Amino acid sequence: CELLLASKTENGYHLDIIGGTKDISFGQVLDRVGVFLGYDFPAGAALDRIALSAGEESKVLKKIPLSGLFVNLSGIDTQCRRAVSLSEDEKEGQGVVDAVIRELFTRIAEALAKLTEEAIKETGIRKILFSGGVACSESIRRHLDEMLRGKSAEIAFGTPLMSQDNAVGTALLGVMAYGNEAGSGFSG
Repeated sequence: CELLLASKTENGYHLDIIGGTKDISFGQVLDRVGVFLGYDFPAGAALDRIALSAGEESKVLKKIPLSGLFVNLSGIDTQCRRAVSLSEDEKEGQGVVDAVIRELFTRIAEALAKLTEEAIKETGIRKILFSGGVACSESIRRHLDEMLRGKSAEIAFGTPLMSQDNAVGTALLGVMAYGNEAGSGFSG
């Protein structure tokens, strides 16, 4: 996952990577945990439904630490899989597993909100767009909207259908670049 600073140029945008994940992506965490629990790959949508319907969240996962505008996620992945393994071993039932999943989504949203707040402080940006697979999560969208409300920034989310993977955005940028080179005037 990347935190990009986009600046408008004559031919599109100039993008600088200013933050993101250093090891695995947020989506990989969800897929790894979901597959570990027996859900089909990709597992994010199934886990999102569980996070939305679970009652209480567990209190077993640590917050995802930031290092500047970067995060490492392998730790939360390990914590989550360990927590659901222990609950299954102790026959505590699906309710405990669901509570861990709900907490996982909260921890991801907290990390994204903190990254956003730090990026605002560091760059002065005021318009933030969340896109990609994890940005499709209704649970994460709700959390981010709540956590970032009133933070003097305008946040937006890509439509879920267009956020499922980055191919749509990459294709659009390619068409825009080609259109500008070919003189067709296509601008998206």
